[in-house]
Amino acid sequence: MKKSTVTTRIFCLSLVVSFLLAIGLPITAQADTWKKIQWVTLTEDVTVKKINNRTQHVVSQSVAKSGKYYLLRREKGPNLWVLHSGKYTTNGTYTYAVNRKKNVYYWYAHGKHPTKPANFKFAKFSQFSTSTYRPGYADIYMDGSQKFYSGQPHTKAVFKLTDNLHPLQVKRSATSSTTLDVLFNGKSAQVTPTNKDALSVYPYNSEKLDYESVISQASPYSGKAVLPKGFNMKKITWWDQTGVDADGDDTDAYYRLVHGGWVYID
Repeated sequence: MKKSTVTTRIFCLSLVVSFLLAIGLPITAQADTWKKIQWVTLTEDVTVKKINNRTQHVVSQSVAKSGKYYLLRREKGPNLWVLHSGKYTTNGTYTYAVNRKKNVYYWYAHGKHPTKPANFKFAKFSQFSTSTYRPGYADIYMDGSQKFYSGQPHTKAVFKLTDNLHPLQVKRSATSSTTLDVLFNGKSAQVTPTNKDALSVYPYNSEKLDYESVISQASPYSGKAVLPKGFNMKKITWWDQTGVDADGDDTDAYYRLVHGGWVYID
């Protein structure tokens, strides 16, 4: 798959996620999953209204913090999202209702999902050297695998990688400004991208997807993700772990930043 094709797919995915967030359609689950009360993990702080069942007046309001687990029921009527656990246990006297609209789902994830601390790295350099080998990684836009070749032209396949999580040893060729010399498990190859869509090798294996998202073949807490040097995480709240399954189909897992840690969403 050409890089432009994958870029288009990822760009469309980004638009879909942004659209869902904007209009409040479900990301974590469909409405028909609400056949019974169930545990959820909050991925946002939410306002909870304490309602007197007899008068239907709001007695008080408080904030349920993101990262916490609660029993939640999706009910009919004006108080749609009703909590049934902890200090928010709905009973015959009071109803504890989350202040969220009917089709807004992205503030929780179904089930109990622990918040795990971030564990990723940043590249120590932004480009390869002509004198020494430095760690590098296969292209994140690989379509299931990336082959590496040797010879001029590059016609002899030397090795193949099925993910971009294994570090290579890379340096810029002394004879060509566009060629990279690559070492992996004692085997030598060259990479010469012929255009912007060609697969290449980079000092990092994860990168920015859009203004609030990272795309990577690793989870945000695996310790395997390497972001570009100087990458600004300030506005990043979503993480898309992408891959390819045994049938060659694209796979995605999503994580959301919650109080400095990451929660698996779907």
